[in-house]
Amino acid sequence: MRAFIAIPLPGPIKKRLCELQATLQGNKAEDGKQAGSKEDKKKRESAFKASWVNAETLHLTLNFFGEIEPSLVDVITPAMQEAAAGCGPFNLTIGGLRGFPNLKVPRTLWLALKEEHGLERLRELKSRLDTALKRAGLDIEERAFKPHLTLCRIKHRDEGRRAAAQIAGIPKSELPGGTEKKGIDFIVDTFVLFSSALEPGGAVHTPLFTATLNE
Repeated sequence: MRAFIAIPLPGPIKKRLCELQATLQGNKAEDGKQAGSKEDKKKRESAFKASWVNAETLHLTLNFFGEIEPSLVDVITPAMQEAAAGCGPFNLTIGGLRGFPNLKVPRTLWLALKEEHGLERLRELKSRLDTALKRAGLDIEERAFKPHLTLCRIKHRDEGRRAAAQIAGIPKSELPGGTEKKGIDFIVDTFVLFSSALEPGGAVHTPLFTATLNE
């Protein structure tokens, strides 16, 4: 089975990110226009084409294992408990909208985390988890940890240009991190081992074990 460890997002945060995705797509009805009307439909048809991540499955990945034997769950869970012990809850703030490789012709749209809002605590948790997993005998990918939330992936350059034009027309006040000190705050108090299966309707993530942060 495919498995990964991630920080789940609270329901209200998922709802706000779903609304943000709708804003980026141009699916938000304008004042005086009913959602689904011809005027609103015309507006939505001008939005760019992309593969959008289901907001219900959004998460902050800590470790991705790929395919593993089910028996490894019994090895991973004690390592998660070890990492959680002595590491209390902390706050994170979702900040600005970013694009890869850039926002001029993006292939991916994603959200960064604000550096001064709990990011160091997140890095500490990641380090503790990596150490515990290595001690348990698991191979951990050695790469820079860049926590982010992917909103969508864009296949064609023309659609990337349309995305850039769409974003340019959105008031900064409607984007997280778009105005001074503005962001989306949430508390991290758990992290979860998930299995992942690709179904016709998209990826299905099933929680296998939850570790609770405690000091």
